[in-house]
Amino acid sequence: MLSKARAFSHIYVEEAAKEHPRTQTILKRFSSSTVVVVDDYQNVFGRGRQDFWKQKASPKLILAKKKENFIYPGNTFLQGNISPNFAYNALVLNCPYDCHYCYLQGMYNGANMVAFVNLEDYFSAAAEACANRPDPSRPMPLAISYDTDLLALEGILGYAREWVEWVREQRDLLIEIRTKSAPVRFIEEVEPSNAVRLAWTLSPEEVQKQYESGTPSLEKRISALKKALERGWKVRICIDPVLRVPGWEAIYGTFGEQLKKSLPWELIEQLEIGVFRVTPGYFKKMKKRPGTDLLHYPYEHAKNTVSYKKSERESLVETILAALSGCLSNEQIYTWI
Repeated sequence: MLSKARAFSHIYVEEAAKEHPRTQTILKRFSSSTVVVVDDYQNVFGRGRQDFWKQKASPKLILAKKKENFIYPGNTFLQGNISPNFAYNALVLNCPYDCHYCYLQGMYNGANMVAFVNLEDYFSAAAEACANRPDPSRPMPLAISYDTDLLALEGILGYAREWVEWVREQRDLLIEIRTKSAPVRFIEEVEPSNAVRLAWTLSPEEVQKQYESGTPSLEKRISALKKALERGWKVRICIDPVLRVPGWEAIYGTFGEQLKKSLPWELIEQLEIGVFRVTPGYFKKMKKRPGTDLLHYPYEHAKNTVSYKKSERESLVETILAALSGCLSNEQIYTWI
């Protein structure tokens, strides 16, 4: 979770969201913050000449109402290869963590965070999208934590709990909540649902320490996901992105062996492996990030994607697959190469 030490000093509230019950609940948790009412959240969030990385040191919170585009279809950068019904939404814009490889630093002008308070409209849109999904013979996977880390914000927003309770009454929907956090309280207090899957992004310790600023350690993430499995939560493992860092073969080989020995694979539903990839437009802005070597590798620009060369992508993924051989069936493993 976001620590009290990093609590938002200023909270901007969109006029349309001012009286919403969730707005009032969130504001009560920040009684010492300065509250500023604005006409439109984009006047703060979308303004030009912002410094994304300076704002990361002290981001502000913006509470707003989403007006359109509550559901987005999957694409080749996400999990579109898993199901034709796959979709995602954006309940929160920006993330409490600061991963060097994150596309958000190329997507947004600044690092302030927007939380949309009108979840009821998202619920309605999700139900409608499910009813009209492309393949009605299969459920609709809906990722609700791509442009943020909802579980890292659960103590502030409580959105993940609301989605879990809402989806209990739905049919043919499978909610996925992806995280790098260690949300022990959420895991212990919220009753698991067969319609909800928790998806942990795991990285080698060397990668986490150098490139995933502010995130819990690999040890803490593994401990949390084990607790989730013990409680009966569905769990998916995401090793994404795999990075071609110096010494990557030894780093990821050891990492894979560690996961093979430490995780109860018979309880894990799926494994996703993907390499670093981003659109050229985002990458151009990301390269301005100070103090990182990660974004200055000689990546290949092809098919509207910045990534490693095909042979490099294949060797990265094959290293993980070799280390985890026998843990899951081929049908349970998804790769982005």
